Amino acid sequence: MTLPSVNPSPYPWIDNGNDTYDFSTEDGINYHFYFTEGASYFPEGLPFASQVKMFGFKPTNYEPKIQVKGKFAKIKLKNIYDSRVEITLVKAIKEFFTNPQAILTYVCLQSDGRQAERHRRFNIMYQRHFADQFIKRNFAEGPEIYASIIFRNDNPYLTDIEDSIAEFEDKY
Repeated sequence: MTLPSVNPSPYPWIDNGNDTYDFSTEDGINYHFYFTEGASYFPEGLPFASQVKMFGFKPTNYEPKIQVKGKFAKIKLKNIYDSRVEITLVKAIKEFFTNPQAILTYVCLQSDGRQAERHRRFNIMYQRHFADQFIKRNFAEGPEIYASIIFRNDNPYLTDIEDSIAEFEDKY
């Protein structure tokens, strides 16, 4: 594992088109991140619906080892934390938010039971890099689903967004 630098720089990414991107770490782990349509999470007819995107990312060549003992399986994960991955994702999200009307939603991946940890890490990243200029609302917080919405605090649809969050929560 590479030791984090004092001022890490983001990894360069490849634009695959259609708001999908890939990058590789110094340790050879490849990541994919994307911004997809997110309007379907809100009721039809809202003035900001066309501005909503769903954000996601995952490593594409890293598989945790599964250890089976008796009836239970335990996932063994090596520590793959790399501060440059966080900085890369922060840069991508900030570029997305150059449009003041932009709205970002995310649902933490649930396939391996680590969604609470992902949610915790995203909250830390939000506090470090976004809390001063953005608003984040959690609309589902466990135990199975963790999901949030983030938007700039100067978003012209601020009132409409806040009013619609209750309807958004009902989906989860």
